[in-house]
Parts: sequence; structure tokens; C-alpha cells
Amino acid sequence: MSVGQTKRRTTKRVGLSGQVAEALEQQAATAEILKVISSSPTGLEPVFRMILSNASRLCEASVGAVFMYDGDVLTNVAQQNASPEFARFLLSPSNRRPSRETTTRRCALERRTVHTADLMNDPEYTPPEFQRRENVRAALSVPMIRDGSLIGVITLWRHVMTPFTDRQIALVQTFADQAVIAIENVRLFNETREALEQQKALAEVLGAISSSISDTAPVFDKILQSCEHLFAGTIVGINTVGEDGMVHSAAFYGNHRDEFQRRFPTPLDSHSSTRLAIIERRVVHFPDVEHGEGVPLGAREGCKTLGIKSVLFAPLLWEGRGIGAIFVGRDYVSPFTGKEITLLKSFADQAAIAIENVRLFNEIQEKNRQLEIASRHKSEFLANMSHELRTPLNAIIGFTRIVMRRSREQIEAKQYENLEKILSSGQHLLALINSILDLAKVEAGRIEVIPEEIGLSQLLESCVRTIEPLIKADAVTLQRAFDSALPQMYVDEEKLRQILINLLSNAAKFTAQGSIRLRANASIDAVVISVADTGVGIAPDQLEMIFEQFAQADAGSTRSYGGTGLGLTIARRLARLMGGELIAESALGSGSTFTLTLPLRYGSSPSSTSTSEA
Repeated sequence: MSVGQTKRRTTKRVGLSGQVAEALEQQAATAEILKVISSSPTGLEPVFRMILSNASRLCEASVGAVFMYDGDVLTNVAQQNASPEFARFLLSPSNRRPSRETTTRRCALERRTVHTADLMNDPEYTPPEFQRRENVRAALSVPMIRDGSLIGVITLWRHVMTPFTDRQIALVQTFADQAVIAIENVRLFNETREALEQQKALAEVLGAISSSISDTAPVFDKILQSCEHLFAGTIVGINTVGEDGMVHSAAFYGNHRDEFQRRFPTPLDSHSSTRLAIIERRVVHFPDVEHGEGVPLGAREGCKTLGIKSVLFAPLLWEGRGIGAIFVGRDYVSPFTGKEITLLKSFADQAAIAIENVRLFNEIQEKNRQLEIASRHKSEFLANMSHELRTPLNAIIGFTRIVMRRSREQIEAKQYENLEKILSSGQHLLALINSILDLAKVEAGRIEVIPEEIGLSQLLESCVRTIEPLIKADAVTLQRAFDSALPQMYVDEEKLRQILINLLSNAAKFTAQGSIRLRANASIDAVVISVADTGVGIAPDQLEMIFEQFAQADAGSTRSYGGTGLGLTIARRLARLMGGELIAESALGSGSTFTLTLPLRYGSSPSSTSTSEA
């Protein structure tokens, strides 16, 4: 083998080794960038810094820069080895719009890679004088494309007039693709975080609504706090239409609060953005209040007072009717995004719910107040009428008894039977009137508890003797489950007697055969008295209804057994008036048990201590 052939083979091996080393170095660089991307999901600066560092080193560039594009202008977001003067040029507003004057702006204009080996011989390149002094010669600009849209540009410059190689251009294009991945990751992360923050804010407002149905202030405060944070708003506020038809400032956050609220109330027909939002039921958005078209005079003056440059109003709507508006203002010109508009509308809906809740709450409170007054008047009327009715009715009953006693031997048997019917009907009517009077007194708060020391055993025995004539002696047995060892009670004897007589008489009325059992137990501080029977019983779904006014277990009860349907109502209310309770247990065909629990001494509360039979 000749010496020349050996040299050529050696040169070839060295060239291949260099290419392998270069490829490995590029792979290492891309892997390093991917590592930074994975560890920086919330920020782009570390990624751009790593891209420019590797790109400048592997592509032998003197200066590097990354630009972001918002659809209108380019913004320099990262630099590598730029002199102060060069850095100022990269950040200059005059260097931001796509054009053909520089490789960066041309890349943005044409959405393609632009490579110039000698800028000074580029007829379209118009660099400032300092770039000539810095002798910037070669340039490479690579677009960052996402879904067919430009989102930025990576540009490298050299001080020497040497073109970038195809491998270097391909490498920068790879870096551009990695930058797009990083930008997309950060965008998705920020959108997710923003969505979670919005959901959290909306949930907190809903929580405030559910816990504050009588006051809008906590809800409005929570909405304004959320708006201030999520919109970066300098001022936020809520205006509402009052019952007077005027617009009122319901809530406000920001500077010049007093000066702003002095403008209210204002007529709804005034020239303002609030009026537009309420009357036209639409979102009102002025990105540039000072110079924008169609800005109402009132809005322009108000925003000038507050130092607001951009403002957004969303109407508060309820059933298609405008009841107010929520607004967000910024002290710099910045259009609100579609997402921000949607979010503000959500807050507006929540504010409307809060206003309507408070309105309904106040309306219900007022209706309840009116009903209480009407109920009190009704009870007073019934009480007065019952007294008026009892006087002549007692006279009728009294005169009937006199006539029956003095003329028994002088009138025919049929006439005497008619007098008995008159007396019975009068007594029945008097019992009904007395029940209504008792109920009216309870509802009107005119019944007073007059406690005294009584012997419970003696009272129970007296009630049994009173009720015995009503018992069907041949078919029903009346059982006593108490003895003389029961303690003394401090209670209203008349009311306790009324409750027990009612329970026992009901048991006698509804028990055709079997037994009626009166049981009494006592503990240290409570007495439990129960009346159990083996009568017709009550359906489970009727157990609470029987304690309602004029209610009985079924319509047939009135016809079969008679009664006013007020006895149990009065009995339970008297029990509760004395600090106790009356409950029922029953099943159709199996009898009923009514249990009365009272404190042993009126004014004290019965404990949960189990009772023992005396």
C-alpha cells in the first residue's frame, strides 16, 4: 500500500470519528434540554437558557436570542452573549414587528428558516450602525411552529462570515421543536392551574352562597377577592338595581373607593357601562377606555377618576331581567380574553343567585311575620268568640236542666226525650267550644302554667275514677300499673289532668274489647306516664297527623266515634308548654300507646336517665 493511500484512509477514519463525536455531542445536548424541560413544567427561562447555551456552543455562534410571537409582535425573552448595546436593540420596540429587514423578522414573516452567510451583502438587511461596528456577519433564524402557527423564533449570529452547516441548521431546528414542547407544556400546565383556581374560586363563592342566604355581603366579598386575584384587576365592583329603580354600589374593591361611591345612586338611564350591561343584557368590554369608540361619557369619566384604562362589565341577570352588573378594571391598556369574559359571567350568575336568595329570604320572613300576626289575630278572635258563645250556651244547658228537673212528671215522655237530646247536644257543643278556646289560648300565648305540689298517685287514681263510666265494663278492663309510692310532682295539676283525661277517654272511645292500661314510672327528675289500649289502632303514617288541628286517623273516625280532632293537639301543646313531650306508637288492629314525659319539677329538664317503676 502506498503512502498516499495510507494517508487518505487515515484521514477518512479521522473524519468518521469526528462525525460520530459530533453526533454524540448533539444527542447529549438534546437529551440535556429534554431533561430541563421535564424538570421545568412551570417556567421557560431555564429551557431557553439551555437551548441558547448548547446552540451557541455546537453551532459556533457568537450571539443567540429567543423571541416569542403573540400573533402581532415579537418579544425577546432570552439572550446569549449579547453586548449591552446589542441587548437594547433586541428589546427595542422598533425591532418587534415581522418584516424583511432582519433575519429574525423575515423568519417570522415567512414562517420558514432564514440563513444568511453574509449579512452585509444581504440587500434587504438594514442593520443599525452598532451592528456594523460589532461586525455581525452570518445569521441563522429558525421558526418555532405549533399546529401551523408561529409562536417564536431562535436566532444565532456569528462575527465571522462563515455559513452554518446543514447539520447545525438541523440541530437548531431540533432545538426549536424542543422549545415548542416546553412552551406547550408550560401553557397546558398554566391552563390547568388556572382552571383549577377558577373552579376553586367558583366553589368558594357557592359555599358562601349556601352559608349566607340572608346577606349578600359575604358572597360579594368572596367574588371580589376572586376577581382581584384571577383577573389581576386594579378595581372590581358590583352595582345593583334597587327597589327605587336606581343603580347602587353594592360592593367595591380598589383605590378611590369613597370618591367612586359618591357617584351613587344614579338613574338607570344614565350614560354608563353599567346601564349598557343591565339594559342590553350583554357583556360590555372596552379594551381602551380613553381612546376606544363607543365608550359612554359616564364610563369614560368614571374610569378617568379611578385611573382605569381597560374595563369589563358583565350583567347580573335573573329570569331574563337585568338586576345589576359586575365589573373589573385595569390601570393599563389590556384587552380581556374570552376565558376572562366567560369567568366574569360565571361570577355574575353567582352574584345574581345570591341577590335572589336574599330577596326570597326576606320575602319569606315578611310572609312569616304577616302569617304570625294573622294567626295571633285568629287565635284572639277564637278566644273572644269562644267566651261569647259559652255564655248563652251555658244558659241554654242550665235552663234545660231546670226544665227537665221541674217538669219531669208533667210532660210527655217524648218531650222529655227531646229535652235530653237538647242537653246532650248543648254539652257536646260546649266541649267543642272549650277545646277551641283552649287551643286559641295556647296559640295566643295566653295560657299560664301554675305549678303546685301534687300527689301523682292520687291524681292518677282520680283520673281513673273519672273515666270509668266510659269503659264498656263487660268487654274492657281498666288496669292500673302504678302505686302510692310515686313521688310528689311540682306541676300544673289542671293541665296534667286535662292531658290524662283526654288520653284515657280516647282509649275508652276506640277500644271495644280488651284492656286499657295506665302505667306510671318515675326517675330522679322525670315522670313517664303511658296509656296503652287494645283498640282499633292507628296506621304508622298517621301517627304525627293525629296531633294536628282538627285531624283524626281517617275520615270514618269522625262518623264512627265523634270528636273534634283537637284533643291530642291540645294535649301535646300543653305537655310541651310544661317542658315535656307526648308521643304515640301504634299499628292498625293492634292498639295504641301514648307516652307522656314530664319533668318531675316544672322548670327543670328531664335527663336521659332511664326511669324505674315506683
